[in-house]
Amino acid sequence: EMCVPKTSCVKFVAKDTLGNGLNAPGVFALMLNGKEVARGGNFQFYDLMSFGDCECSEDEASFTLATWSNFKPTDWSVLKQSTLTPYTGWKLVTSKDSFFTVVDECIPRDCYRLSPQQSDSDNLAVIYTATYNGTSILPTSEYGHVLSDHREYEFGKC
Repeated sequence: EMCVPKTSCVKFVAKDTLGNGLNAPGVFALMLNGKEVARGGNFQFYDLMSFGDCECSEDEASFTLATWSNFKPTDWSVLKQSTLTPYTGWKLVTSKDSFFTVVDECIPRDCYRLSPQQSDSDNLAVIYTATYNGTSILPTSEYGHVLSDHREYEFGKC
């Protein structure tokens, strides 16, 4: 149990490296002031839930990135296309451990490039989700995720 300001945006990530979520009848519920505001359990590798004041402003777009790597963490950069400078305004990384990362943020509307920053070719990185304003920035995959081949993905208002 924890207290949060009424005007906060609260984000919760449930993750499962085996990709089978919670086994039925397993569920989780998030409560606010004694009322259920979110419920989950039926997911594969992760489930991201948010409640509260989480809407992006008119000058911003939502950006979500969920990744996994097998041997060591993979760093990702989001570069502004016009200047090739990193976007550094992350307000919240919802979950980051040695192998699984989820970022869900509002970022300024601009043109960006997403690229993995890893030099070890033995390290396998998988992108489960990468969306900008609700639209995938990844090529279509029959598995629902993309194995990172060290290429960059352009997205945003380009």
